[in-house]
Amino acid sequence: MTAGQSLAGQEVPLPSTAAATVARTDGVTASTATAELTDVSAYRSDLVPPQLTGGVAVRATGVDLLSTVDGTLAHGSFLSAATERYPTTVLGYAAAQTLGIADLSGDPRIYLGDHWYVVIGILRPVELAPEIDNSVLIGLPAAAGQLGYDGHPTRIYVRAQTDRTAAVRDMLARATDPAAPEQVAVSRPSDALTARLAAASTGTALFLGLGAVALLVGASASPTSWSSRCWSGAARSACAGLSAPPARTWPPSS
Repeated sequence: MTAGQSLAGQEVPLPSTAAATVARTDGVTASTATAELTDVSAYRSDLVPPQLTGGVAVRATGVDLLSTVDGTLAHGSFLSAATERYPTTVLGYAAAQTLGIADLSGDPRIYLGDHWYVVIGILRPVELAPEIDNSVLIGLPAAAGQLGYDGHPTRIYVRAQTDRTAAVRDMLARATDPAAPEQVAVSRPSDALTARLAAASTGTALFLGLGAVALLVGASASPTSWSSRCWSGAARSACAGLSAPPARTWPPSS
């Protein structure tokens, strides 16, 4: 579930219309756009030296992210239509640990891109999208209004009908970038997972992490690729043979 990356390891932007066109693809049941804001860092306070980021990523996201990736909250609430436009944030499991925020007592805030953001929720570990665990999540409108987000997502999460897995995979490149589908590469699910999906009920869902391809300017310019991993959201037993993050508990032990 990794996005295409530049040579510097950063996620590469998708077309601004990608989430909408992917959502209209036959067989897709849910689609959520996210964007890693690589020029923005999150800190516990404005007194923390800028270089001490703790490796926490800042991601703008749609409000339906949790339902798409089967995520759950440990504390508080997720972003909504009422909060996504304001300086509010939800912390991934590992990001909360790094920032030293175990719960919402005392109305914690974090310093993000020269602005204070109120923490309204903390997530449990997200098995289907582990990159979210180490992320600070903010609304797409807030990112555009305060942090210069240009509307181009860097990663799209998709759920599709299990019996349409192969067909959806074949349509994703053109749906994501109709002008240049040849620049998009979606990896084939592993043979083992394909077999498990075939055995799963048609009520399960396909989970894909998508990223874009970019031609890097310069002497070493080269295309980066996409990769995807299938998971069953409704019946995880379909993916029981795949490795998954170890079970973790909340709150972390002192």
